[in-house]
Amino acid sequence: MRSPVRPAFAFLFLCVAVPLAAAQVALPPSTSKSRGNLAPHHVCSVCGARNYSVPSNARVGEDGQPIAYCATCKKETAHTGGASEPGLHAPQGSGSGATGTGGLRIPPGGEVPGRGAKPDAPSNPAPNSGANAPAPAPQAPQSAPAGGAKLADGPAAFVFQELTRLETTDDPLVGKAVDTLASMGEAGLAAARAELASERPARLFVAARVLLAGGAGADVDLVLVRASAKLPTVVCTPLAEALAKADPVRASPAWFAEALAHPTGAMRVACERVLRRELGPALVPVLVPVLASKRPEVRHLALGLLADVDDPAAVDRLFAHLADPRASVAQIAVHALASRPGADIDARLLSRAFGQRWILRDEAYALLAIVEREERTLHPLIDERHVDALLGGLQASDRFVSGTCAAALAGIGFRSAHPRDTAWLDQQVVDSLVVVVSGRVFHDDLSSLTGTAAARLQLVSGQELGQDGPKWIEWWLSARDGHVARRAWIEVAPGDEDALLVRWRADGDAALLIGPAAKAPVAASTGRVAESVVHLTEAETRGLLAVFQKEGLFGPEKLPGARGRRGAGERALELTVAGRGKAFQVGEDAREPWFERAAAAVSAARERNRWQRFAPPDRSQYSFWQEQSPWWSLEHTPAERAVRSKALVFAAITGQRPSEREAGIQELVRIYVEPEARDASDFDAFLV
Repeated sequence: MRSPVRPAFAFLFLCVAVPLAAAQVALPPSTSKSRGNLAPHHVCSVCGARNYSVPSNARVGEDGQPIAYCATCKKETAHTGGASEPGLHAPQGSGSGATGTGGLRIPPGGEVPGRGAKPDAPSNPAPNSGANAPAPAPQAPQSAPAGGAKLADGPAAFVFQELTRLETTDDPLVGKAVDTLASMGEAGLAAARAELASERPARLFVAARVLLAGGAGADVDLVLVRASAKLPTVVCTPLAEALAKADPVRASPAWFAEALAHPTGAMRVACERVLRRELGPALVPVLVPVLASKRPEVRHLALGLLADVDDPAAVDRLFAHLADPRASVAQIAVHALASRPGADIDARLLSRAFGQRWILRDEAYALLAIVEREERTLHPLIDERHVDALLGGLQASDRFVSGTCAAALAGIGFRSAHPRDTAWLDQQVVDSLVVVVSGRVFHDDLSSLTGTAAARLQLVSGQELGQDGPKWIEWWLSARDGHVARRAWIEVAPGDEDALLVRWRADGDAALLIGPAAKAPVAASTGRVAESVVHLTEAETRGLLAVFQKEGLFGPEKLPGARGRRGAGERALELTVAGRGKAFQVGEDAREPWFERAAAAVSAARERNRWQRFAPPDRSQYSFWQEQSPWWSLEHTPAERAVRSKALVFAAITGQRPSEREAGIQELVRIYVEPEARDASDFDAFLV
C-alpha cells in the first residue's frame, strides 16, 4: 500500500532539488520527439469541457460540428476539435487512448470580451504550422514552446500533478509551487502556459502567478485572456488581486471595467472591489461605456462605483440612470442623489419631477429621490404649489406613479399649517400607501417604493409596523373610518394647554411628564430603565408649553425625526397635546440649540418635582401628588424645601429593608447640603 507521505515528501524534495539542478552541466538535447499526454478529444462549444466519447459517426449540425452529449451541460451540444485537430497530433491508426507528439497539456482556448470573441461563443483554435510557429497574441498557446518540454514526465508536470488535489488557492503548497516553477526558468514558464487552460483552481492560479512573476508582456497578455474567460469561482478574487498587483499597466482600470461584464459572477465582484480602490474622477470615462451594457447586473456594478465618485460627470450619469429599466439600478441613482449635497441637485430633481405635463415613470423616480432627500435632510423641497400635479398622479393607473405621488403628498400634508386644506391626507393618501406596502399589486418597481411608503405611513399614522403588509392592512381596516392623520403642525387650541404629555429618553434615564388635563398613559420601560412619572401643575404645564412654542417645536419648521447618528448617546423628546404628537431624536454627534433649550426646560421641571419619587408605599403617586402639590406650588426658601423633602424621604423609607433604601439615602445626601436640614436625631431612624 502506497504511503500518503511519499507524494508530499517528494514534492518538498523537488522544491529543493530543482534549483540545484539548474546548476548542472547542460546535456545535449534528446533527438527523440517528445510525446504529449492528451488523448484525442472534442471540446464542448458551450462550456469548454473535454469530451472523449464523441463517436466518429456522430450527426453533424448546420455549422459542420459534430453533435454529442456533454456531461457538464447535461444536454447535446456542438463540439469542436477531434483526434486530427491541431495540437493533438494523434498517430495514424492509433486508438482513442493514443498520445500525441505535440507535448501539450492544453485544450483549444478562445477569446473573451475586451480581447476578442464573446465569452459564450468560444472560437476555434487556429491551425499551427509547427512547433516554432509564433503564436498570435493575445491568444492562449496552441503548441509546445521551442524545445518541446516533456510535461508528462518532467518536474513541472509533477508539481502541477501535486496541485490537482487542492480545491483552494490559499494552501501553503501553492506558494511553494510558484517558487519552484519560477526557479525552473523557461521549462516552468512553458508548463505554466500550458496549464492556463486548466479548470482546477490551484493549477490555474499557480500557472497565472508564475507567468505574472516572469514579467514578459506576452505572458501577462495570456493571463489576461484566460482571466477574461469563465473561471472557477474560488480563483476569481486572488487572480484579480494578483493581476492588479503584478502589472497595473496591462491590468488597467479600463481592463477591470470591461471585466465587470465577466461571465463569472465572482470575478465581476472581484473586479468591482479592485476598481473601488481607484475611485476618483479619472474612473468616470472608464465606466461610462460599461453603463451602456444590456446586462442589468453590469450596469448595477458600474453605477454603484460612480455613485461614490465626487465629480459632476458622475452626477450626470446618475441622472441619466435615474429611471433605468431595471429597478435595482434606478435605486442606486435614487439613493446616491438623495444623499449628495448641493442646491443644484435640488433644482435638477425638481425640474426632472415636474418639468413635464404628466408624472410618468421617469418623473416618479425623480420624485422618489426628492422624498428620500427630504427624509435624510429634514428639509422640505416640495410644498402646496405641487399639490395639484401630485393629486393628478395619485389617480394614475400605474401603481408606481400613484404610490410615489402618495408618498410625496404625505410629506406635504404632514408639514402643512392648514389642516383643513389637506383633507386628502386622512384617507386618500393612506389608502394608496397601504396598497404599496401590502404588496397586493405587484409591479417591477415595487421594491424601489416599499421602504419609502412604509416610512411615510409611519409618519402620518404613528404606527410602527415596518414593512409588514398584513399588519398594515389589519390596522387600516379598523382605523380607516374617521381616521385623522398626524401632522407636524400641532395646533394648541384654547383649553388644550393642560393636556400636555412629555416623554424624555436618554442613556440610563427615562421620564414621563403629565399635565393636569392629560390622559395618563401606562408608564413604559426603556430597556433596563423604568420610566419615572412626574405630575405637573397647571402653571408648570403652561411654562413648559411656552418654551416648546418659542422654540417652534409645534410648528412645521421643526420636523420630527432623527438628527445625527442613532444609537448610544442618543436623546429623544416626544410631545403630545390632546392626542397629536411629534417626536425628535438627537444623536450624540448632533448639536441642535433649540433641542438643548427644550431639554433643559424638561430637566428643570423634573428637578422641582423630585419629591414625587418618595410617595409612601401605601399611597398611589397621583393621590400623593394631589395632597402635596398645593404646598409645593407656593414660594418657599431652599431650606424650607429641603426640610420638607427630608420628612417625605424618612416617611418613605421607614420600614424598608436596608437593601431598599439606596434611593432615599442618595436623596438625603443631596438634602443635607442645606445646613438647616441637618439634625443629629435623623440617624435614629437607621438604628431601628
